[in-house]
Amino acid sequence: MRGRRKEFMAGFLSLVLVVSMMFGNVAGITTAEASVLPSGLTQASKTAVLESDGKSATVTFNFNLEDLTVNQQTDIILVLDASDPMTGHSRLDNMRKAANNFIDTVFNDNKTAAYKDYVNIGVVSFSKSATVVASLAGASQANALKSSINGIQQDPNSNTDGANIQAGLHTAETLLDSSTASNKIIILISYGVPTHSFLGTGYSTVSNLITSFNYGNTKGNGQNYLLGSASYSIGGNWVTDNGLPTLSEAALIKAGNVKIFTANFYNRNNGETDYHTIANAIMEGIATANTSEYVVADNSVVAINKFYDTIMAGIPATISASNVVLEDVIPSYFTYVDGSLTVKKGTADYTAFTLDTSNNKVKVSFNGATSGAFTISYKIALNETASQLVADGFTFSNGYIVNVPTNNGAVLSYTQNGAKSFSFTDPTVNIPAYQYTVGYSFESFPDGSASPSPAPITGYQFYGDPVDFTLSSYDHYQSPVVTLGQSVLTPVSGVYTFSNNNAPTVFVLADYKLVTVTYTFSTVNNGNTGATDVLATGTVPYSTTVVIPSAPAAEAVSGAVFNSLITDSWPLGSEVKVTADVTYVLIYKYDNTFTATYKLDSDIDGVLSSTVVGTETVVSGSVLGAVPTVTIPPQYLADKYNTSLSDNWDGDVTAPLTSDKVFTKTLVVTTKRYDVRFFDANNVQIGDTQSVIHGESAVEPTPAPTKDSVTNGNIRTDYFFAGWDKEFNKVTQALDIYPTFTSEDVVLYYTVTFKNWDGTILFTEQVVPGGDATAPSDPERTADSSFTYTFAGWDTVFTNVSEDLVVTALYDPHQIIVPTVTPVPTQTPEPTATPEPTATPEPTATPEATATPEPIVIIEDQTPEAPVVITEAPTATPTVEPVLIVEEDATPQGSADTLPQTGTASVTLLYLLGAALAVSGGIVLKKSGKRAK
Repeated sequence: MRGRRKEFMAGFLSLVLVVSMMFGNVAGITTAEASVLPSGLTQASKTAVLESDGKSATVTFNFNLEDLTVNQQTDIILVLDASDPMTGHSRLDNMRKAANNFIDTVFNDNKTAAYKDYVNIGVVSFSKSATVVASLAGASQANALKSSINGIQQDPNSNTDGANIQAGLHTAETLLDSSTASNKIIILISYGVPTHSFLGTGYSTVSNLITSFNYGNTKGNGQNYLLGSASYSIGGNWVTDNGLPTLSEAALIKAGNVKIFTANFYNRNNGETDYHTIANAIMEGIATANTSEYVVADNSVVAINKFYDTIMAGIPATISASNVVLEDVIPSYFTYVDGSLTVKKGTADYTAFTLDTSNNKVKVSFNGATSGAFTISYKIALNETASQLVADGFTFSNGYIVNVPTNNGAVLSYTQNGAKSFSFTDPTVNIPAYQYTVGYSFESFPDGSASPSPAPITGYQFYGDPVDFTLSSYDHYQSPVVTLGQSVLTPVSGVYTFSNNNAPTVFVLADYKLVTVTYTFSTVNNGNTGATDVLATGTVPYSTTVVIPSAPAAEAVSGAVFNSLITDSWPLGSEVKVTADVTYVLIYKYDNTFTATYKLDSDIDGVLSSTVVGTETVVSGSVLGAVPTVTIPPQYLADKYNTSLSDNWDGDVTAPLTSDKVFTKTLVVTTKRYDVRFFDANNVQIGDTQSVIHGESAVEPTPAPTKDSVTNGNIRTDYFFAGWDKEFNKVTQALDIYPTFTSEDVVLYYTVTFKNWDGTILFTEQVVPGGDATAPSDPERTADSSFTYTFAGWDTVFTNVSEDLVVTALYDPHQIIVPTVTPVPTQTPEPTATPEPTATPEPTATPEATATPEPIVIIEDQTPEAPVVITEAPTATPTVEPVLIVEEDATPQGSADTLPQTGTASVTLLYLLGAALAVSGGIVLKKSGKRAK
C-alpha cells in the first residue's frame, strides 16, 4: 500500500505496549484420595506438577501393595513306598527321615500361624496294596505322625508283591475327597517303577489316558514294569504296562485341583539304565506340570530336603498382588512425552513391567506377583495454545488457565484374594496464559515506506508471529489492551486521520512475553575436582532480587583436609539481582590425604569373609606408623583346627603412602574332620559315612548290629552284641569300626546209640537235653555151641539225658549140657525083652517108689567151667527117648561183653537112662546162680 506520509509522522514510533505476564514454576494439585482403600492397598495418591516451561507437567503415582495373610486350610498326604526295592541303598531309612523332616519343617515353632494352624498331614504307605498309616492330623499330632512313619516297614512278602504306585495315589485321593481344604497336596516318595496297577475300564482317545478303573482288580506280577501276557484292551486301545494306569490316576487326581510333588528314590547303581529312564518318566508325569515341582532325589535326604521350599510355596501363608495394572487416560490437549516414564520400588529402579502408550494413554502392567511401595511418574506436554484451551471451555483468571485436569480417570487394578480396583482423583494444574498489549502500527505508509519492526523491550522477548488485520478506515488509532482468548476489537477513532482515501492501511499485532532467568548457588569441594553441591537454584523473571544462601562449613572429604575457601565468583552481601542465567560457586580447597586399610581375609571351612582390622590416614607421601599386628584368633588354636596365617602383608607397609591402599593378610582355617564308618557283622557298612570333627563323637548307629547264630553238629553258637572294636567318643583319626560279639553255645540234642552185644548199632536217637531216650525192641543173641542167651536189659540208664550215650544190650547165658552114659555090657537087653504092645503093664502094676529105690543122677551147681559128674545106677536101664526139661532161672556168669549171647533161653538136655527111671523117677537139673567150688 502506498501513500504520502504526513509531516507529523516523521517521528512515528511503533506503538507496542507491553503488560507484564504471569509466568513461573507453578505446582500442580495433590489430590485427596479416598479414605477407604481395597484390602492389600495401604496407600495411593496421584499428583501433577507443572514444569517451569509452563507447557508440560510431571504426573506421579504413589501406591503401596502389601501382602495379605490368607489363612487357607491345606491338607497334605505323604504317600510312601514300602515295596522291596526301597530296602536297598538305605532308601527306606532315608524315606522315613525325609518324611519326618518335612513334618518338622511344616510344624516348626517358628512358622507363622498360617502354616502351623492351617495344615493337616496324613500318611499312606503302599506295596502291592495301599494302607492308611495316619489320617489327616495337625501340629498337635506331629510326634504321632512321625511315630507312624517310623513304623513303616517292608512287607515281608513285598519281594513278590511289588509296587502299586497307583494304589498309593488312589488311597491318598480318597483321604482328600472328604477334605474341605482350599489347598490339597500329595507328596509321593517312591522307587518310581510301578509293577502293579488297577484294571482300566474306560479310555479317552483325546487324552490317550484311562478314565476309569476297577479298583478291585489288580494287574501285574509285581516283578515287571510291562504287563506281558496280562496286557489288555479297552475298546481296542491296548494297555501293555503299569505306567499308563499310574499316570492316568495322577491325571484324574490333578484334574480335581490337587497338586502333586514327587521324589524319585531310584538308584541306578545297579546298572538298570532302562528302569532309571522309566522311573524318571513316571515320576515326572505324576508331578504337577511344573518342572520346579519335581525332583530326582535318588536316596539322598539332603536332595529331597532341597525341594521343601517349593512345596511350602504351595501352602501360602501370605499372598501378593498379581495382575497389577495402572492405566491412565491422557486428555486430548496433552501428549505423553516418550521415554519419560520411570518406575521405582522403594528407592530402586524397577523393571518388571510392560508399557503401552497407544490411544493417548499410559498403561503399566506389572509382571508376576507384586508387593511393596511403588512410584510411577511420567511427563505430559500441552499440544494446544492457551487461546484454544479457553475455546475448549477452561477459565482464564489472573493470568492463568485454571483447573486444567491432567488425566481422565486413572485406575489401579489387581488380583489379591479376589479382583480389586481403585480409581484415582485426577489432579489439575493452572497453566499461565500471558496478558498481551496489542499495538497497531502501519505495515506500510501511504507514501509507500515500510513500517518499523516491533520495538525491543528490556526483559522481554518477541513471541510468535504478528496477526494481520485491516482497519475499516484510514485513521490511526490507539492500541487497545486485550487478553489472550479475547477477540481483537475494532479500533475506535482517535489520534489521526489520513488526508487521502488510499487503500486501507494494514496494522500488525506483535506479542511479547517476559524473559526468565535461572540462577544457581553451589559449592565445589577439593578444588575444582570434587563433587558439586547445589545450595539453591531457581527460575525467576528478569531482574528479580534473590537471597544469597549462607556459605556452609567445609565438608569432610575422604582423603583430604580442608585448606581454604575461594569466593571469587560468589556475590557479596545478602541479596543479588539476577539479570541473566548465572551460577555462583564457592570453591573449597583441600590438601590430599590417603588412607591405608588393613584387612584380614578369612576362609573358615570354605566360608569367606573379610574383616577390617585397622585403618590409618596420612598426608600424601608420609610413612605409615600404625600397622596392626594380626594373630590367629584364639578360638582357632584348638586341636580340631588346621590353621594358616600369611606371614606378611600383601604390600609394602614401609613405603610412603601416595594413594589409598588396602593391605591384606590371609587366614585359612579348616576344621579337622575324619571319616568314620560303622560296619555290621558281615563287614557291610551301616548307613552313610560320618564326617566327625576332631575330638567329637561319632553317632552310634541304631539299632545295634546282630550276628547270625552258627550251628555245628548238635551245638548252636549264639552271638550277642558286646560293643564296638574301637572307641569313637573322641575321634582323632579316620575309623572303620566293627562290632564285637560274645557267644554262647547251646546244645541242641544228645545222641543216644543203642548197640547189641557185638557192637552192632541197633538204633540211634537224638534226645533234647534232659529228655528220655526210647529203647528199641528187645534184641536177640544167637546161641552158640555151648550156650543159649536171654536178653537181660541195658547196661546204661538213658533217662534225663545230659550227654552223648552208648547203651549196650545185656544177655543171660545158659549152658548146653550133653550127658555121657557108659552102658554095662552085660546089661544089654535081649531083643526078646521088648514088651509086646499087649504086654504093656497096667498102671497099677507100676512098682512103688519106696519099694525099690532106684539110683538117681543129680547135677548141681554146674558151671561152664566145671565138668559134669554123673553117678550111675548099679543096674542097667533100657534105652528110652530123651526127655527135654527147660529151666529159666539160671543166672549168667561173667559179663555181657564176654559171654556168648543168642537171645534165647538156655536149654539143658537130660537123657533119662533106664525105663525104671522114666517110670519111677527122673533127673533134676538145678542152677543156683553160684559158681561151683
